[in-house]
Amino acid sequence: MAELPENIRRPGGDLVSAKRPHGRRLLLPTEVELCNLLNLSEDEYWYFVDTTAAYNGTRPKGYELIPDIRCDPISSLITTKVLVQIGIAVAAATVSYLLTPKPKEQKQGGSKRTADSIGNKRFAPQAAFDSVQELAILGDAIPLIFANTDEKSGYGGIRVNSQLLWSQFLSMGKYQQLKVLGLFSLGQIPTKINGVNHPNYEGFGIGDTLLNTYNSHKVGLYFKGNGGRIASSQRYPSSDLEAHNSGDPFILTIPTSGSSTTHKGFSGARNPSTQVTFGAYAPVPNAQIVKLPYELVLSVRGASKAAGYDTARKRKKIEFAHWPSRCGVIKVTRNGSLRPRTTTAPIDAQVNDVVEYQVVGGLTGGQIKNTLQRVYDTNPHEEGYQEQDAREKGGYNFDAWGYKPHGVDDVDSMTISIRENADALFAKGEQYLFGTAVMQCTQINDPVPYTTEKGKGYVFKVVEAGRIDIPVANANLATHCDNPRWHDPGPSRNKEAAYSLSDRTPILYKQIISGIENYGRGQRDLYYGHDIYTCQKVAFATVSNNRDCHITEIGIKSKVFKQMRFSNVNSQPGQDALDRAYEDRTQIQLGQVDRYLPRMSFFMLQARRIGQTTWYDMKNSTVSNHTGLFAVRGNSPEFQYNTITIEQPLGQFEYRFKPYPGNYFTRDGNFEKRVNLLVPTTDENYKTMHHFTSNIRGDRFNVIFPGIEDQIISENDPFISNKDWNIEASQRIERGQVQSVKYDRTNATEWRSHRDYTPQPTGQWVSKGIINNPSWRIKYNDSITNPFVTPPDYIWNLYPLELDAKASGGDPGFPGAGRWPNVFFLHNGKRYQPTQIDSAGNPTKEGDHPDGKYYLFYVEVFEWENVAPTPIFDDSVAIIHGPDYDNDGDGNLHVELTVYRDDTETSDIEEMKYYAKWNLDLQNRGSGYKTEGNGSNLFIPAIVSGVQILPAPLQVDIVVGEITIDVPGKNLNRFDVIKDWNIYEGDINSNKNEPEHQISFVNEILKTDVAAQYTDLAYAGLVINSSKEWTNFSQFSAYFKKGIEIERLITSGTSSSNLFPEIAYSLLTSSKIGAGELVGTVSVDKDSMTDAAKFCKANDFFWDGVISSKLNLRDFIFEHAGYCLLDFTIIGGKFSLKPTVPINGSFEIDKNKKPDIKCLFTDGNINDLQVAFLSPEERQLFKAAVLYRKETENGFPETKSMLIRSTFGTDKDPIETFDLSGFCTSKEQAKTFAKYAINLRRLSDHGITFKTAPQYIQHLGPGDYFRLVSEVTHTSRFRNGAKLDDGTIVSKDDMTGSETVYYWIPGREGEIRTSTLSQAPAGCLFTVKNSTTENKVYKCETISYGEEGLIEVSGSYAPTEASTGYLSVLQNWDVNFSVIED
Repeated sequence: MAELPENIRRPGGDLVSAKRPHGRRLLLPTEVELCNLLNLSEDEYWYFVDTTAAYNGTRPKGYELIPDIRCDPISSLITTKVLVQIGIAVAAATVSYLLTPKPKEQKQGGSKRTADSIGNKRFAPQAAFDSVQELAILGDAIPLIFANTDEKSGYGGIRVNSQLLWSQFLSMGKYQQLKVLGLFSLGQIPTKINGVNHPNYEGFGIGDTLLNTYNSHKVGLYFKGNGGRIASSQRYPSSDLEAHNSGDPFILTIPTSGSSTTHKGFSGARNPSTQVTFGAYAPVPNAQIVKLPYELVLSVRGASKAAGYDTARKRKKIEFAHWPSRCGVIKVTRNGSLRPRTTTAPIDAQVNDVVEYQVVGGLTGGQIKNTLQRVYDTNPHEEGYQEQDAREKGGYNFDAWGYKPHGVDDVDSMTISIRENADALFAKGEQYLFGTAVMQCTQINDPVPYTTEKGKGYVFKVVEAGRIDIPVANANLATHCDNPRWHDPGPSRNKEAAYSLSDRTPILYKQIISGIENYGRGQRDLYYGHDIYTCQKVAFATVSNNRDCHITEIGIKSKVFKQMRFSNVNSQPGQDALDRAYEDRTQIQLGQVDRYLPRMSFFMLQARRIGQTTWYDMKNSTVSNHTGLFAVRGNSPEFQYNTITIEQPLGQFEYRFKPYPGNYFTRDGNFEKRVNLLVPTTDENYKTMHHFTSNIRGDRFNVIFPGIEDQIISENDPFISNKDWNIEASQRIERGQVQSVKYDRTNATEWRSHRDYTPQPTGQWVSKGIINNPSWRIKYNDSITNPFVTPPDYIWNLYPLELDAKASGGDPGFPGAGRWPNVFFLHNGKRYQPTQIDSAGNPTKEGDHPDGKYYLFYVEVFEWENVAPTPIFDDSVAIIHGPDYDNDGDGNLHVELTVYRDDTETSDIEEMKYYAKWNLDLQNRGSGYKTEGNGSNLFIPAIVSGVQILPAPLQVDIVVGEITIDVPGKNLNRFDVIKDWNIYEGDINSNKNEPEHQISFVNEILKTDVAAQYTDLAYAGLVINSSKEWTNFSQFSAYFKKGIEIERLITSGTSSSNLFPEIAYSLLTSSKIGAGELVGTVSVDKDSMTDAAKFCKANDFFWDGVISSKLNLRDFIFEHAGYCLLDFTIIGGKFSLKPTVPINGSFEIDKNKKPDIKCLFTDGNINDLQVAFLSPEERQLFKAAVLYRKETENGFPETKSMLIRSTFGTDKDPIETFDLSGFCTSKEQAKTFAKYAINLRRLSDHGITFKTAPQYIQHLGPGDYFRLVSEVTHTSRFRNGAKLDDGTIVSKDDMTGSETVYYWIPGREGEIRTSTLSQAPAGCLFTVKNSTTENKVYKCETISYGEEGLIEVSGSYAPTEASTGYLSVLQNWDVNFSVIED
C-alpha cells in the first residue's frame, strides 16, 4: 500500500501538514493511542506538534560544527547564538514535559454555552410600484405617429410616450404586478419590418430605462398595430412572463370565492398619496409590567451560603420579578363623574369621555418615597417584607431579602426610558388608540420634557367610542409603583412557597400578581402585557373613489414581524442536566437568539358613501363567531402585498382602514373567535379566495380576499405564542427519596381489619336534575275543598303523564320543605318527585297553579344506580415516627389516605370493619429518609385532628431510591404574536415606531357589456412585476422606426411616411386621422402636394414626430411647412404646398437660379400702391439657437443645439430659439432653416399691396414671384431735412444744394412746391425728390377680391442680386454665417 504524503501543497505552493482547511484534522488511530499512553489531551498533543514545527532542529549532515548563523533582526551574532541555544533548550524541555506520562487530573468545573439561534438577516429584495402613470382622460387627443427610417439611412425614427388606456394592479404576495394598455397612435402601424417585430422589444422603455435591461422573466410585452384585443400569442418572445389568462392577457380578472373570474370592463389604477398609511404603533404601557432580560442563573456546588443567597437574589430579580412600568391611565370621567374600575372586563368609553394618563415622577407620601421609587430595596425588617429561612424556623434570614449586591439600577434605567418614550409620544392634537377607543390629546400639564424629578399628566378626549381599561382603583399609581411584593405564607408554609437552588438556598419567589397562588387579575394594580388594554398612536388610511365604479380593488403593503434578541431559552438544558452541572461545578451560559418571528396585526375595514359622515364596519356575517377583523401575519422585515376586492353598488364610496389592538383578543374575551387572515396569493396553500357580504344602510357589498376567512384566535394555540420563548418541560432525578410506603406485613398499599371486607357499591335513587320543560309540573289535587283537614292526606298529580300519587302527612304549603320524599311517581323505571327549586335555583311562586289557588311544583327525576361507598376519611396525612425512631427523615412524609368503615353490625369503633388504602403524597415526600424495610418504625396515625379514623396506628415500611420529578415548561412571553405591549426589551415589534401597513394601489373597475376592442388603435400591453430596481412606472414608451400608414404621393399605395407634404395631405383628406370629412381630396391640390413631397425628399427635409394634442390644422400646416421651406397656399380654393425657393429639375434647392417671375406690374396696371415697412424691432438681426433631435435606434433621443450667427450681425444680437426637436432629426435640415430665417430677417424689410385688374394676374398665385417696376418713390428711405432762417441746412444726409426737393414753409397755407435746395426759402422743411425707376421682385402672399371689380395683391420683398438676379437670401451661406454646435 502506498504511503500517505506527510505534507500537502497549499495554493501558493508551500508544503503544510495535512490539516483541515479551517481547523485541526482528525487524529489518526496511532496518535490517539499515543495520547492515551502518555495521558495527553488532544490540545496538549497539538501544542506539541505546533511547538516542534516552530523550530526544526535537524540540520543537513556535515554542518554539525559550522555555526548556525541567521539573518535575523538581532543586534549581534552572540545574542543570536544565545537565543538559539535558549530556544533549543526550551523546546527540548517542553517536548520532554509533554512526552512524560502524567496521572489523570481531578476534573474541575468549567463553563459551557448553549447553542445560538441566529435567523436570516438577508431577504430577497421586494418592492412595489410607488407611482404609476395616470390614465388618459376622455376627450384627450389620440396621438398620431409619423416616422420612417427607410427614406434615408441615419434619418428618422422617434420615441413615443404612451397614454394609458387601462391599468390594473395585482398583489402577488412578496411583490406587485402591474398590467397596462398603453395607447401610442391612431391608425395602423406595421408590426413587422423585414420579419422582425416592430416596435423592437429593445425599443420599449419605462421612464428613462429600457425594458430589455429588466429581468425578462418579470416582463410580458405585447403589441397590437391596428386595434382589436391582444391575444396571449402576441407576446414578444424576448419577454418571458406569462399572463394568468391564457386567451386574453388583459381581460379583467376579478377574484370570487374559491377562484378568479373574468369580467368585461374598464380598469384604472392609481397610487394614492394621502392618508395611505395605517396601523396602531408606538405602544406605551397601561400599568403593565416589564422584565429584565432572561438569564440562566445557577448556583455552584461548594459555594458559601452568602454566595448562594447572592445568586438566589439575582435569579429572583431576573426570572421571577415583574417590575412596574410606572405609567398608565388613572381615571376616566363622563360629564365630570368618575367611571369605576372593573377587573373583569373593560369599560365602554363614549364620545367626549375624558381619560387621564399619568407618568410617575418624584412623588411623596405613602409608599413612594423618592424619585426612583426604590421600594425594591425596602428595609427587610419592615413588616410584610421579611422572608423566613425555612431551615431557621422561627427566625428571619434578612440576607434573603432584597436584590443586593445586584441592585436595581438596571430596572430604574429601563423604566425611566419607558416613561421618557411615553412623554415623547404624546402631543396635543394627535390621535391615539386606547384599547379600541380613539382619543385625541387635549392637554399636557407641563410642556417641559419629562424627567424623573417630576411626573406629568396627559388629558385625552374620546372621539370614537370603544373599550378601555382603568388599571387602578384609587385614581393614582401608588399601589402599582409599590411592586413587586412577594407571597409569604408564613412559618407554616410548605416548600412550594419557596424555590431552592441546588445548594438548597430557600427564598420566596411567588410574586403577588395574577396567576400566582389565588391572586386575581389586577392584583396590586399590576398587569401583564396581554391582560389589559394599552395605549398606542394610531394612523387611519382612507380610500375614496374618483369615479363611479362597480368594483374597488385596494392593494395593501404590509411589513409585519417581530425580532427576538434574547437568550436562547429553547436551548436551556433540562433540570436533570442542570443538576449534573451543579454537581460538576459547571457554569452554563445560554446562547443568544437573534431572529425574526411571526407577528399578527389587525384592522377593521369600514365604508360609507361619499358625503356621509358615519363609518360603518364591514363585518363578515357569513361565518359564525366572527369578529369582522382582518389580520396580516408576517415574519420578516420585508413587505408583503395583499389585495381586498370590494364589489359595490355603482357609485362612489369611501373606505377606511381602522387599526385594532391585539389585546382585543387577550383582554376582551374574544378568544376562539375568527378573523379574516390575509395570505398572499403566492402561497400555494392559500390560493383559494374567500368572500363575505356586508349590508350597510341598504347598500350590499361583497368583500373578496385571499387567505383564510375563519382563522380562529385560540388561547392555547401556538399560532399566537411563538415557541422560541419556551423553556421546555423536563424532568429531574432526586436521589434518596421515598418511592413508596407499604404495610409492613403484606408489603401492600392497603389494609383490612377483616379479611372478607371490601367496600361495595350500593343501589340508590340518584337525582338527574330538574326537568326544564315547562309542561312538566306536579300539583296536588285542586278538587279537594279543604286540603288542610285532619288527617292531611293529599292527592298529587304529575303532568303531562296524568299520574296520581297519594301521600300522608306533609303540608305542601309554600315555602314548604323543598322536597317531599314520600311523594313520588314511578314511570318506565324512573322516579319523579316534586321540588320547590328549579334548575337555576329559583323557588316556585304562589299562584303558579293554573287556578291560582295552590302551588305548582317543579319535577325532579331520579334513576336507580349503584353508588360507590363514601369514605370516612380522604386526605393527605403525615406519617408519624414511633418511639424508637432512629431515621434521619425530616418528618414531612405524607400519604394520600382513604378509609372506609362499616358500622352496620356494631357501634364499637374498634370492632367495626375497616378498609384503608393509600398512595405516596408526591408533593410531600419528605427528605433525609435512609432506612428501608422492617424496623423503620413509621406509622399511619389512627387519629387525625382529634377524629379516630382507624382502630390503631398502622406500621408501614418505606422504599428509598431515585425518583423522577416532572418539571413543567413555561412560555416567557405568552401571546407575543398578537399582544400590544412587550415586556422584554429584546422583543421588538414591527410597529415599535411606525405603522405597519399602507395603501399601495387602488383599481377602480367599471363593468361593461362587451370588452373594449380598441379599433384602429396602435397600442401595447405590458405585464410587469415590481422589484427594487423598478418601482416607478412613470412613462411607458416605445421607439418607432415607422409610423402610421398613410397614402403615399411619390409612391403608390399606403405605408409609413416622414415627408411633411404627405403627412399634410393625409391630415387634410383622411376621415380617420384628419379633416377628410370637412376638407377632402377635392379641396387639396394633390399635384402640388406631390411636388412638395419630392422637394422634401430631394433635400432631406423629414418630419418624424407625433401630433398629440388638439390643434388648428391650417396653422399647424402653415407653421411646419415653413420649417421645410414650403409655402402653404390656397389656390383656386385648393390647399397646396409649394417650395419657397427655386428648385432644379430634381427638386433640389437651386441657389443659383433666378426666381420664376410670373407677372410684371407697372404704374400703368396698378393703383393704390401701399408700402408697409417692418418696425425696427421686427428687422432686428438675431442669432438663431436651433434645436433638433439626434436619434439612436431603439434608444432615447438626444436634443442637440446649434447657435448660428450672420457675419452681418454682432455678438450683441439677441438670440431667438427655434425648437425643431419635435420632428427634425437632421442637423443639416435645422441648419438650412436657420440660415434662411436669419437672411430673410436681414434682407426682407417691407411688403406691398396694390390693386389691379383680373387680366393682369393670370398664372400668378400665392408663393409665386412677380416684378414691380414703378416711377413712384415707394421704397427708398426719404432724405429729409430743414433749412434754417440763416440758410443752414440740417439733415442726416450730406446735401450739396443742387438736389431737387419738395419743400413746405410751416405756418403757411398752400401747396408743396418744388425747387433746388439752394433756391428753397429759409425756414422750410424739405425732402429730396427721387426720380430713379423702381424695379424689385416680390413674392406673392395673397390674392383677393377688392372693390370696384379689382383684384388686391399683397407681396413680400424678395431681394435679388443686382448682378445675377439670384435670390439674395440664398447667397453666400458658406461665408456669411458662423455655426457653433454643442
